[in-house]
Amino acid sequence: MGWKTLFEEMKIVWAQVQNVREENRKDDLEDKDRNGVADVAEISASELAQRKVILIMRSITEPGRLQTACGALWAAYIAVLATLRLEFARTTAFALGIVEIAKFPVVRLLSPLILAVLAKDLTPQAAKDWSVTIVESALTLIAVAFAWYLQMIISAFYSGLRGGRLFADAICNILIERGWMEKLPCVAKPFKQEDTHLDEVICYLIAAAGFCFQIFSGFALPFPINLIFFPLTVLEWFLRIQVTITSEPL
Repeated sequence: MGWKTLFEEMKIVWAQVQNVREENRKDDLEDKDRNGVADVAEISASELAQRKVILIMRSITEPGRLQTACGALWAAYIAVLATLRLEFARTTAFALGIVEIAKFPVVRLLSPLILAVLAKDLTPQAAKDWSVTIVESALTLIAVAFAWYLQMIISAFYSGLRGGRLFADAICNILIERGWMEKLPCVAKPFKQEDTHLDEVICYLIAAAGFCFQIFSGFALPFPINLIFFPLTVLEWFLRIQVTITSEPL
């Protein structure tokens, strides 16, 4: 979404938040009547709310700029949601395609078993309807989970290739800047990156290592990296829930 622009807007918001926090800290300690009790502890809840609102308005030095920054961040967030919703729709369509193909034989196989259990407490027609509904719902959930797992494999493959390319380009640039590339016996002199396969070899090796690592780790971060990136993990799950809830049924 343009990290440089986004980062500048985040800095504006953060600076204004820091101003409010500092002024709020001073306000919480203020004791104008010098009776040993902070003024905020001696007023009612409504008066406290009004006092804090006025404090926030007074602490924000650039309300117009803050509004623009918040609008830019919100626009970026909406764009991310739109992209993820498109991905969600494609994955869900794939899952529903699987359900459509497998539904008939699975329902014929499993619904009689569920029907036998439900027939004790429901009428024959209600038991029949519920048995079909339960099987189809379970099949849909399994298909969606399977489709998301396949999507994670595709994403892992792409991120492995992408990371491998970034790593290979960075390594080649470092070797060239430090003059080490000319000392390698397996590299033609003078070195030209477009005439050699060294960067491709490094790229594919790193990509294969990264892809295998993600597969064997179950797409989970190992300790202690999972603790370092825990805020991003929470954000990822929040976005998943947001996309799932806000997506319209196909």
